[in-house]
Amino acid sequence: MARLFGTDGVRGVANTELTGELAFRLGRAGAYVLTKETKHAPRILVAMDTRISGDMLESALVSGICSVGAHAVVAGVIPTPAVAYLVRKYRLDAGVMISASHNPVEYNGIKFFNNQGYKLSDALEDEIENIIMSHPEILPSPTGIGLGTKEYAEDALDDYIAFLTRTTTEKFDGIKVALDCANGAAYKAAPIAMLDLGASLCIIHNEPDGTNINDKCGSTHMDDLKEMVVKNGADIGFAFDGDADRCLAVDEKGNLIDGVLYQCSQSPENSHLFCPVNYHRTYRLLSVNSPFPCCRCSHIPALCRSTPDQGNHNASAPPSELSGTDSLAPGPLPAHCISDTSVHKFFPETADPLMLLFLFPLIPFYFPAFPKFSF
Repeated sequence: MARLFGTDGVRGVANTELTGELAFRLGRAGAYVLTKETKHAPRILVAMDTRISGDMLESALVSGICSVGAHAVVAGVIPTPAVAYLVRKYRLDAGVMISASHNPVEYNGIKFFNNQGYKLSDALEDEIENIIMSHPEILPSPTGIGLGTKEYAEDALDDYIAFLTRTTTEKFDGIKVALDCANGAAYKAAPIAMLDLGASLCIIHNEPDGTNINDKCGSTHMDDLKEMVVKNGADIGFAFDGDADRCLAVDEKGNLIDGVLYQCSQSPENSHLFCPVNYHRTYRLLSVNSPFPCCRCSHIPALCRSTPDQGNHNASAPPSELSGTDSLAPGPLPAHCISDTSVHKFFPETADPLMLLFLFPLIPFYFPAFPKFSF
Protein backbone atom coordinates (compact mmCIF):
# COMPACT_ATOMS: atom_id res chain seq x y z
CA MET A 1 0.00 0.00 0.00
CA ALA A 2 1.23 3.53 -0.82
CA ARG A 3 2.69 5.66 1.95
CA LEU A 4 0.08 7.80 3.69
CA PHE A 5 2.29 10.79 4.42
CA GLY A 6 3.66 12.86 1.58
CA THR A 7 5.87 15.92 1.67
CA ASP A 8 3.24 17.97 3.49
CA GLY A 9 1.05 15.65 5.54
CA VAL A 10 -1.65 13.32 4.27
CA ARG A 11 -3.55 14.50 1.20
CA GLY A 12 -6.08 13.14 -1.24
CA VAL A 13 -9.54 13.55 -2.71
CA ALA A 14 -11.85 14.04 0.25
CA ASN A 15 -14.28 11.21 0.96
CA THR A 16 -12.65 8.75 -1.45
CA GLU A 17 -8.92 8.87 -0.71
CA LEU A 18 -8.96 10.96 2.46
CA THR A 19 -12.05 9.50 4.10
CA GLY A 20 -13.71 10.19 7.41
CA GLU A 21 -12.51 6.78 8.58
CA LEU A 22 -8.91 7.60 7.72
CA ALA A 23 -9.20 10.99 9.45
CA PHE A 24 -10.49 9.22 12.57
CA ARG A 25 -7.55 6.80 12.52
CA LEU A 26 -5.09 9.65 11.95
CA GLY A 27 -6.60 11.48 14.91
CA ARG A 28 -6.18 8.43 17.15
CA ALA A 29 -2.65 7.53 16.08
CA GLY A 30 -1.43 11.11 15.79
CA ALA A 31 -2.73 12.10 19.20
CA TYR A 32 -1.15 9.03 20.76
CA VAL A 33 2.27 9.42 19.16
CA LEU A 34 2.54 13.16 19.80
CA THR A 35 1.36 13.09 23.42
CA LYS A 36 2.35 9.69 24.83
CA GLU A 37 5.16 11.19 26.91
CA THR A 38 3.00 13.84 28.55
CA LYS A 39 2.13 13.62 32.23
CA HIS A 40 -1.16 15.46 31.84
CA ALA A 41 -4.31 15.17 29.74
CA PRO A 42 -3.03 16.35 26.34
CA ARG A 43 -4.67 19.17 24.39
CA ILE A 44 -4.43 19.38 20.59
CA LEU A 45 -5.32 22.36 18.40
CA VAL A 46 -7.43 21.58 15.31
CA ALA A 47 -7.98 24.11 12.49
CA MET A 48 -8.99 24.07 8.84
CA ASP A 49 -9.34 26.11 5.68
CA THR A 50 -12.64 26.86 3.95
CA ARG A 51 -13.21 23.63 1.95
CA ILE A 52 -16.63 22.03 2.07
CA SER A 53 -15.05 18.76 3.23
CA GLY A 54 -13.46 20.46 6.24
CA ASP A 55 -16.44 19.94 8.54
CA MET A 56 -16.59 16.22 7.80
CA LEU A 57 -12.88 15.69 8.34
CA GLU A 58 -12.77 17.89 11.43
CA SER A 59 -15.55 15.87 13.06
CA ALA A 60 -13.79 12.60 12.32
CA LEU A 61 -10.37 13.88 13.40
CA VAL A 62 -11.69 15.33 16.66
CA SER A 63 -13.49 12.05 17.38
CA GLY A 64 -10.23 10.17 16.93
CA ILE A 65 -8.34 12.56 19.19
CA CYS A 66 -10.95 12.31 21.94
CA SER A 67 -11.13 8.51 21.65
CA VAL A 68 -7.58 8.12 22.97
CA GLY A 69 -8.17 10.48 25.88
CA ALA A 70 -6.80 13.71 24.40
CA HIS A 71 -8.74 16.96 24.31
CA ALA A 72 -9.41 18.76 21.01
CA VAL A 73 -9.18 22.56 20.92
CA VAL A 74 -11.08 23.61 17.80
CA ALA A 75 -10.01 26.91 16.21
CA GLY A 76 -12.15 26.89 13.06
CA VAL A 77 -10.88 28.59 9.90
CA ILE A 78 -7.43 30.12 10.42
CA PRO A 79 -4.23 30.14 8.32
CA THR A 80 -1.81 27.23 8.63
CA PRO A 81 0.94 29.41 10.17
CA ALA A 82 -1.55 30.46 12.85
CA VAL A 83 -1.69 26.85 14.03
CA ALA A 84 2.08 26.82 14.44
CA TYR A 85 1.99 30.04 16.44
CA LEU A 86 -1.02 29.25 18.60
CA VAL A 87 0.23 25.80 19.62
CA ARG A 88 3.09 27.55 21.33
CA LYS A 89 1.15 30.54 22.65
CA TYR A 90 -1.50 28.32 24.23
CA ARG A 91 1.12 25.79 25.38
CA LEU A 92 -0.69 22.93 23.68
CA ASP A 93 0.73 19.48 23.03
CA ALA A 94 0.23 19.37 19.26
CA GLY A 95 -1.66 20.93 16.38
CA VAL A 96 -3.42 19.75 13.24
CA MET A 97 -4.34 21.67 10.10
CA ILE A 98 -7.00 20.34 7.73
CA SER A 99 -6.14 21.72 4.31
CA ALA A 100 -4.86 20.84 0.87
CA SER A 101 -3.16 24.21 0.44
CA HIS A 102 -3.27 25.43 -3.18
CA ASN A 103 -5.03 22.33 -4.54
CA PRO A 104 -8.61 22.32 -5.92
CA VAL A 105 -11.62 22.04 -3.65
CA GLU A 106 -12.12 18.29 -4.06
CA TYR A 107 -8.79 17.65 -2.30
CA ASN A 108 -8.09 18.00 1.37
CA GLY A 109 -5.29 17.10 3.75
CA ILE A 110 -4.26 16.60 7.35
CA LYS A 111 -0.98 18.02 8.62
CA PHE A 112 0.38 17.60 12.15
CA PHE A 113 2.53 20.00 14.17
CA ASN A 114 4.48 19.19 17.32
CA ASN A 115 4.27 21.21 20.53
CA GLN A 116 6.84 23.69 19.20
CA GLY A 117 4.81 24.42 16.10
CA TYR A 118 7.02 22.51 13.67
CA LYS A 119 5.94 19.98 11.08
CA LEU A 120 6.74 16.43 12.06
CA SER A 121 9.94 14.58 11.28
CA ASP A 122 9.78 11.64 8.89
CA ALA A 123 10.39 9.35 11.84
CA LEU A 124 7.29 10.55 13.69
CA GLU A 125 5.18 10.35 10.55
CA ASP A 126 6.44 6.81 10.00
CA GLU A 127 5.49 5.92 13.58
CA ILE A 128 1.96 7.24 13.11
CA GLU A 129 1.60 5.45 9.79
CA ASN A 130 2.96 2.18 11.17
CA ILE A 131 0.38 2.22 13.97
CA ILE A 132 -2.46 2.89 11.54
CA MET A 133 -1.40 0.24 9.06
CA SER A 134 -0.01 -2.49 11.29
CA HIS A 135 -0.51 -1.97 15.03
CA PRO A 136 -3.79 -0.19 15.84
CA GLU A 137 -4.20 -2.50 18.83
CA ILE A 138 -1.58 -0.55 20.82
CA LEU A 139 -3.78 2.54 20.93
CA PRO A 140 -5.63 3.18 24.19
CA SER A 141 -9.43 3.15 24.27
CA PRO A 142 -10.39 4.78 27.56
CA THR A 143 -13.94 4.87 28.86
CA GLY A 144 -15.93 7.10 31.19
CA ILE A 145 -13.98 10.05 32.51
CA GLY A 146 -10.92 8.91 30.57
CA LEU A 147 -12.37 10.12 27.27
CA GLY A 148 -11.28 13.40 25.76
CA THR A 149 -13.48 16.44 25.18
CA LYS A 150 -13.87 19.20 22.59
CA GLU A 151 -13.54 22.89 23.35
CA TYR A 152 -13.49 25.96 21.12
CA ALA A 153 -10.61 28.41 20.83
CA GLU A 154 -12.88 31.39 20.27
CA ASP A 155 -10.05 33.93 20.36
CA ALA A 156 -7.71 32.04 18.03
CA LEU A 157 -8.06 34.35 15.03
CA ASP A 158 -7.92 37.52 17.14
CA ASP A 159 -4.82 36.28 18.97
CA TYR A 160 -3.05 35.53 15.69
CA ILE A 161 -3.95 38.90 14.18
CA ALA A 162 -2.75 40.67 17.33
CA PHE A 163 0.55 38.81 17.06
CA LEU A 164 0.96 39.86 13.43
CA THR A 165 0.26 43.52 14.07
CA ARG A 166 2.68 43.61 17.00
CA THR A 167 5.56 42.75 14.68
CA THR A 168 5.73 46.33 13.40
CA THR A 169 5.59 49.77 14.97
CA GLU A 170 4.74 51.36 11.63
CA LYS A 171 1.31 52.55 10.56
CA PHE A 172 0.30 52.03 6.96
CA ASP A 173 -1.75 55.20 6.59
CA GLY A 174 -1.82 56.30 2.97
CA ILE A 175 -0.80 52.90 1.64
CA LYS A 176 -3.28 51.15 -0.63
CA VAL A 177 -2.94 47.37 -0.56
CA ALA A 178 -4.70 44.90 -2.84
CA LEU A 179 -5.45 41.44 -1.46
CA ASP A 180 -6.52 38.23 -3.17
CA CYS A 181 -7.51 35.88 -0.36
CA ALA A 182 -8.19 32.85 -2.63
CA ASN A 183 -11.54 32.36 -0.87
CA GLY A 184 -9.42 30.54 1.69
CA ALA A 185 -8.04 30.72 5.20
CA ALA A 186 -6.70 34.29 4.87
CA TYR A 187 -10.10 35.78 4.07
CA LYS A 188 -10.47 37.30 7.54
CA ALA A 189 -6.94 37.44 8.93
CA ALA A 190 -5.26 39.41 6.14
CA PRO A 191 -7.87 42.17 5.68
CA ILE A 192 -8.45 42.70 9.42
CA ALA A 193 -4.74 42.92 10.18
CA MET A 194 -4.07 45.37 7.38
CA LEU A 195 -7.03 47.55 8.38
CA ASP A 196 -5.83 47.52 11.98
CA LEU A 197 -2.55 49.01 10.78
CA GLY A 198 -4.28 51.77 8.83
CA ALA A 199 -3.95 50.57 5.24
CA SER A 200 -6.68 51.17 2.72
CA LEU A 201 -7.72 47.98 0.99
CA CYS A 202 -9.16 46.65 -2.19
CA ILE A 203 -10.01 42.98 -1.82
CA ILE A 204 -11.06 40.17 -4.13
CA HIS A 205 -11.89 36.51 -3.59
CA ASN A 206 -12.67 36.84 0.12
CA GLU A 207 -16.17 35.32 0.11
CA PRO A 208 -15.65 31.58 0.61
CA ASP A 209 -18.67 29.33 0.14
CA GLY A 210 -16.93 26.00 0.66
CA THR A 211 -16.58 25.32 -3.05
CA ASN A 212 -14.69 28.30 -4.48
CA ILE A 213 -11.33 27.99 -2.69
CA ASN A 214 -8.44 28.44 -5.17
CA ASP A 215 -10.98 28.61 -8.01
CA LYS A 216 -9.18 30.73 -10.61
CA CYS A 217 -7.89 32.92 -7.81
CA GLY A 218 -5.13 33.23 -5.25
CA SER A 219 -1.43 32.64 -5.65
CA THR A 220 -1.87 30.12 -8.48
CA HIS A 221 -3.94 32.53 -10.60
CA MET A 222 -2.45 36.01 -10.47
CA ASP A 223 -4.28 37.76 -13.33
CA ASP A 224 -7.16 39.10 -11.23
CA LEU A 225 -4.80 40.61 -8.68
CA LYS A 226 -2.59 42.20 -11.33
CA GLU A 227 -5.62 43.76 -12.96
CA MET A 228 -7.05 45.03 -9.68
CA VAL A 229 -3.77 46.63 -8.58
CA VAL A 230 -3.50 48.63 -11.79
CA LYS A 231 -7.21 49.47 -12.01
CA ASN A 232 -7.41 50.73 -8.42
CA GLY A 233 -4.01 52.39 -8.21
CA ALA A 234 -2.84 50.15 -5.39
CA ASP A 235 0.73 50.44 -4.16
CA ILE A 236 1.22 46.70 -3.88
CA GLY A 237 -0.81 43.50 -4.07
CA PHE A 238 -0.65 40.13 -2.31
CA ALA A 239 -2.23 36.83 -3.31
CA PHE A 240 -2.48 33.92 -0.86
CA ASP A 241 -3.18 30.27 -1.45
CA GLY A 242 -5.97 28.30 0.19
CA ASP A 243 -4.42 27.88 3.63
CA ALA A 244 -2.34 31.08 3.54
CA ASP A 245 1.04 29.40 3.83
CA ARG A 246 2.04 30.77 0.43
CA CYS A 247 2.01 34.31 -0.90
CA LEU A 248 2.95 36.02 -4.13
CA ALA A 249 3.16 39.78 -4.60
CA VAL A 250 2.87 42.27 -7.44
CA ASP A 251 4.11 45.85 -7.59
CA GLU A 252 2.08 48.96 -8.41
CA LYS A 253 2.37 48.21 -12.14
CA GLY A 254 1.03 44.70 -11.76
CA ASN A 255 4.40 43.05 -12.23
CA LEU A 256 5.14 39.89 -10.26
CA ILE A 257 7.75 40.45 -7.56
CA ASP A 258 10.14 37.53 -7.26
CA GLY A 259 12.92 37.22 -4.72
CA VAL A 260 13.88 37.45 -1.05
CA LEU A 261 12.71 40.26 1.18
CA TYR A 262 15.03 41.71 3.76
CA GLN A 263 15.01 44.94 5.70
CA CYS A 264 17.49 47.35 4.23
CA SER A 265 18.50 50.97 4.66
CA GLN A 266 20.95 53.46 3.24
CA SER A 267 23.78 52.21 5.46
CA PRO A 268 24.94 48.58 5.87
CA GLU A 269 25.09 48.82 9.65
CA ASN A 270 21.33 49.37 9.74
CA SER A 271 20.47 46.60 7.29
CA HIS A 272 19.37 43.23 8.50
CA LEU A 273 18.35 39.83 7.30
CA PHE A 274 15.70 38.20 9.44
CA CYS A 275 16.53 34.62 10.30
CA PRO A 276 13.69 32.61 8.72
CA VAL A 277 13.26 30.31 11.72
CA ASN A 278 13.56 32.84 14.55
CA TYR A 279 12.77 36.18 13.02
CA HIS A 280 13.48 38.11 16.22
CA ARG A 281 17.09 36.97 15.70
CA THR A 282 18.51 39.25 13.02
CA TYR A 283 21.85 39.54 11.26
CA ARG A 284 23.61 42.66 10.10
CA LEU A 285 24.51 42.58 6.44
CA LEU A 286 27.89 43.57 5.05
CA SER A 287 26.35 44.37 1.71
CA VAL A 288 22.98 46.00 1.10
CA ASN A 289 23.09 45.13 -2.58
CA SER A 290 23.21 41.37 -2.33
CA PRO A 291 19.83 39.70 -2.94
CA PHE A 292 21.04 36.61 -1.07
CA PRO A 293 22.60 37.77 2.20
CA CYS A 294 23.57 35.11 4.68
CA CYS A 295 24.79 34.71 8.19
CA ARG A 296 26.38 32.18 10.50
CA CYS A 297 22.96 30.81 11.39
CA SER A 298 22.54 27.35 9.91
CA HIS A 299 19.02 28.17 8.76
CA ILE A 300 20.28 30.51 6.03
CA PRO A 301 22.42 29.43 3.04
CA ALA A 302 25.97 30.73 3.00
CA LEU A 303 25.86 32.75 -0.20
CA CYS A 304 27.74 35.84 0.96
CA ARG A 305 29.49 37.15 4.06
CA SER A 306 27.75 38.75 7.00
CA THR A 307 28.04 39.00 10.74
CA PRO A 308 25.55 38.45 13.57
CA ASP A 309 23.88 41.51 14.99
CA GLN A 310 25.19 41.46 18.54
CA GLY A 311 22.29 43.61 19.64
CA ASN A 312 20.03 40.61 19.19
CA HIS A 313 20.24 36.93 20.09
CA ASN A 314 23.58 35.23 19.73
CA ALA A 315 23.93 33.37 16.44
CA SER A 316 25.12 30.24 18.15
CA ALA A 317 22.00 29.85 20.30
CA PRO A 318 19.78 27.14 18.90
CA PRO A 319 16.03 27.79 18.63
CA SER A 320 15.37 25.46 21.58
CA GLU A 321 17.18 27.85 23.91
CA LEU A 322 14.85 30.73 23.14
CA SER A 323 11.99 31.27 25.55
CA GLY A 324 8.69 33.10 25.66
CA THR A 325 5.67 32.95 23.41
CA ASP A 326 4.87 36.19 21.60
CA SER A 327 8.58 36.82 21.02
CA LEU A 328 8.95 33.55 19.17
CA ALA A 329 8.29 32.94 15.52
CA PRO A 330 5.87 30.21 14.57
CA GLY A 331 7.61 26.98 13.70
CA PRO A 332 6.96 27.40 9.96
CA LEU A 333 9.11 30.07 8.41
CA PRO A 334 8.02 33.66 8.02
CA ALA A 335 7.81 34.26 4.28
CA HIS A 336 11.00 35.94 3.23
CA CYS A 337 10.58 34.34 -0.18
CA ILE A 338 7.77 35.94 -2.09
CA SER A 339 7.65 33.37 -4.84
CA ASP A 340 7.92 29.62 -4.89
CA THR A 341 10.28 29.95 -7.81
CA SER A 342 13.99 30.74 -7.45
CA VAL A 343 14.96 31.21 -3.82
CA HIS A 344 12.14 29.36 -2.04
CA LYS A 345 14.13 26.15 -2.40
CA PHE A 346 16.54 27.45 0.24
CA PHE A 347 13.78 27.58 2.84
CA PRO A 348 12.16 24.14 2.76
CA GLU A 349 9.65 24.53 5.60
CA THR A 350 6.22 26.12 5.36
CA ALA A 351 6.31 29.90 5.17
CA ASP A 352 4.13 32.39 7.01
CA PRO A 353 3.28 34.82 4.23
CA LEU A 354 1.19 37.09 6.41
CA MET A 355 4.50 38.08 7.99
CA LEU A 356 5.27 39.72 4.65
CA LEU A 357 2.71 42.34 5.52
CA PHE A 358 3.99 43.19 8.97
CA LEU A 359 7.60 42.09 9.52
CA PHE A 360 8.96 45.11 7.67
CA PRO A 361 7.77 48.75 7.51
CA LEU A 362 5.38 47.63 4.75
CA ILE A 363 8.20 46.37 2.54
CA PRO A 364 10.92 48.76 1.47
CA PHE A 365 9.34 49.59 -1.92
CA TYR A 366 7.20 52.37 -0.49
CA PHE A 367 9.23 53.98 2.27
CA PRO A 368 11.72 56.67 1.16
CA ALA A 369 14.31 55.68 3.78
CA PHE A 370 14.55 52.23 2.27
CA PRO A 371 15.98 51.69 -1.21
CA LYS A 372 14.41 49.28 -3.62
CA PHE A 373 15.90 45.81 -3.86
CA SER A 374 18.38 44.91 -6.54
CA PHE A 375 17.55 41.34 -7.58
